[in-house]
Amino acid sequence: MVSCMLVFSRLSADGEITAMKSSGVSLAMVSRSTFAFAALLVILSLLSNHWLEPRGHFARRSTIADMGAMVPLKMLQEGRFNELGDVVIYVGDKSHNVLHDIRIFDRRPNSVVKEVRARKGIVIDDDGEGEGIVLELHDVWMGPVVKGVDGRAHVGKWRIRLDMLRRRRKYKADEGDFGFFELRRRIANVAKEYPHLAGEDLVAQKMILSLELTRRSVMAAACFVFVLIGIPLGVRSHRRSSSSKGVGLGLALIFVFYLLTALADSLVKHPHLRPDLVMWAPVILFAVTGLLLFRKAN
Repeated sequence: MVSCMLVFSRLSADGEITAMKSSGVSLAMVSRSTFAFAALLVILSLLSNHWLEPRGHFARRSTIADMGAMVPLKMLQEGRFNELGDVVIYVGDKSHNVLHDIRIFDRRPNSVVKEVRARKGIVIDDDGEGEGIVLELHDVWMGPVVKGVDGRAHVGKWRIRLDMLRRRRKYKADEGDFGFFELRRRIANVAKEYPHLAGEDLVAQKMILSLELTRRSVMAAACFVFVLIGIPLGVRSHRRSSSSKGVGLGLALIFVFYLLTALADSLVKHPHLRPDLVMWAPVILFAVTGLLLFRKAN
């Protein structure tokens, strides 16, 4: 929108729009290539919003969920204090599954051992006693080992469980991860896809899916309506205001557009208000306004 306002404002200010009109070239003919490019952007945005973005969303969320299932050594950075909840771990250096110069500060309120130092540690996978990992420490100094008593203890070998280093969990896809056809299928078979829901909850879930599908299409359509309203505003803006004011007006209109889409998002908990249809309101409003302005400018 801002680009169209700047370009067509300059064309109008230099008298080129007037010259073309006097030669029988209408504003619609001048804008054909711009509208063609806007239509191409709509197609690319639809492909991105309905297919590429869901895949990227799923990959990102799955990676976050899998962070706890990574090799622990990749989570522990050398020469840094790695904060893992109430436990802080320092590792001097690491090689494969062997750690050297280890310091563990246990800040859990019910813990007795507050600090552990070890010359070496070996990372051992937990085979069934939990979802954490076991760190086998060698040449270990611990202290204080008795609550309220200032003292240290030394052991040759000691194992400590660090559940916060690895939490195995499988990410469950949500509506943001589904492509166009998957969303349509789930909307049509919402009762089958979500058997644990019933009544109002089922209606709410169907609206969540519908709103996600609509949002992607609305954002793609915004490419065209922004151009449609930006061209006539650019043609008219030079007469009474500067280009900077035109840019400000364009940004204000964009703000209004996204404010209306945010309003539709806020209604998702009230499916009887049909927020999926309300989401189209800014597109329709901008399209009608743009057509009226374009017709007047033409």
